[in-house]
Amino acid sequence: MPVELHCGTLVLGVLLIGPLLAIGNLVAWWQTRERAMAWWAAGSLAAGTAAPQFQLTTITLGYVSVALALCFYWGGIRAFQRRPARPSLFRRPGPWVFLTLVLIGVASGYHEGVLALAISCVSAICVYELVMKHGKQARASSYFVGGLFSLNAFFFLLLGTLIMPAEDGPMVPRDVLLLAAYAELLLLLIGWNVGFIMLAMQRYLELAVDLASHDELTGVLNRRVLGERIRHHVALAQRGGATLSVLALDLDHFKQVNDTYGHQAGDEVLRAFVGIAQACLRTTDQMGRVGGEEFVALLPATNAPGAQALAERLRQALESRPVQYRGLSIKVTVSIGIAEFDRHVHDVNSLLESADRALYEAKRRGRNRVEVAPSTPSIPPVVQLVWDGSYSSGNPFIDAEHEQLFGKVNQLIRKAQEHPDVRALHAHLDDMLFWLSEHFRHEETIFLSTGWDGADRHVREHRQLETRGREILGGIATDEHSYGDVLDFLIRDVVSNHLAKEDINYFPVITADQRL
Repeated sequence: MPVELHCGTLVLGVLLIGPLLAIGNLVAWWQTRERAMAWWAAGSLAAGTAAPQFQLTTITLGYVSVALALCFYWGGIRAFQRRPARPSLFRRPGPWVFLTLVLIGVASGYHEGVLALAISCVSAICVYELVMKHGKQARASSYFVGGLFSLNAFFFLLLGTLIMPAEDGPMVPRDVLLLAAYAELLLLLIGWNVGFIMLAMQRYLELAVDLASHDELTGVLNRRVLGERIRHHVALAQRGGATLSVLALDLDHFKQVNDTYGHQAGDEVLRAFVGIAQACLRTTDQMGRVGGEEFVALLPATNAPGAQALAERLRQALESRPVQYRGLSIKVTVSIGIAEFDRHVHDVNSLLESADRALYEAKRRGRNRVEVAPSTPSIPPVVQLVWDGSYSSGNPFIDAEHEQLFGKVNQLIRKAQEHPDVRALHAHLDDMLFWLSEHFRHEETIFLSTGWDGADRHVREHRQLETRGREILGGIATDEHSYGDVLDFLIRDVVSNHLAKEDINYFPVITADQRL
């Protein structure tokens, strides 16, 4: 009686949960139009009717329902992986030999054991489709669902062995076997559908990540992700001395294509160009779209001559393959600028700027050309400030801004060497003075709150430094001040005299937990 009671409860659970899960899968199919959901809905419905058939009709029909459910699941897995739901496997003799053996087993009275073994085989095929066929490329959720199918294959393999006829009857009482089958079916029915939801969620998460990192029209990397990749490879080149080149690519007269043939034709030209470019690039190279018809290609482990050979091959391939659009043949060419990361190029910005300058030179010389940025030796800094612990106040906000001040001064020194004309420094010094004024206000907010008796004098010194900086800024435009005046102001007045000698006077009165 207890076994029958438990069996009835489990049968009712399977009967209710199977259709409910099928409805859920159908709703998901309706919302996403994912064909796999419809297959899985059919599988859940078939599995939900298996237990009542075991209990109310014949065990053979129950096995057939389970096998049918697994076949539906198998079709759903193939549909989810964008492969035909009806595999070419059925065109081969192996499955028909297997089905013949099943029929022989049924005719000879071994039908229950043979059908259980058949179910085990279909479960194993599902495991192969989910995991083994993809190896390391399989999703984590595929391993979860594959594990459930493996458990099902093992269970029915064991079940088929136990119920094979023997002289003294089955090795295990039939009621116990049915109870185990109902429990296994209920748990796996829920687990399979949870796993299918995990598969779908992982796919849509991957799709969202792909949309966030790739250009929607052409499929190449977008500007943000390409910038991250370039910064990563530049950091590797800085540490290990590896070679690195970039290509700046711009389609010639692209506006005329849009004006003449329409924007849809322009989109087709962009897609065709990307296809040709990616066919010329290597698997290690990465390409991104940075503007309307502007692209950048990252070429790791490539020097300027190697990048030039690749770029010339790309240019010739595009020139020789007009884009076909609605019966029209649109001739397209590209101008390419090349820059190599070496000791003369110090960071990502200078690398891309060098490639842009080479691109503009290719445009200036008539377009449909490849130009390499010239290598110009850099001058080591005349002076460079180094931050150390002796300048620390103990307040993290003040110390962070003081360290940032050192970096901004060093950056301005570098720009001054890159542009010998002091008037080219006007915008950079203007930004520097604006930041310095903001820093002074942050300092005053902290030390004024302490009641420090030297606060008024220190505020006056801040205003004097701001006034002096503005005088130098105004004198740069009229040639009244030189590069040396800028250095004297920043290094001597701001850093040496003020930060190192005056700021230390308020350090004892501030605390580490005071905030800006």
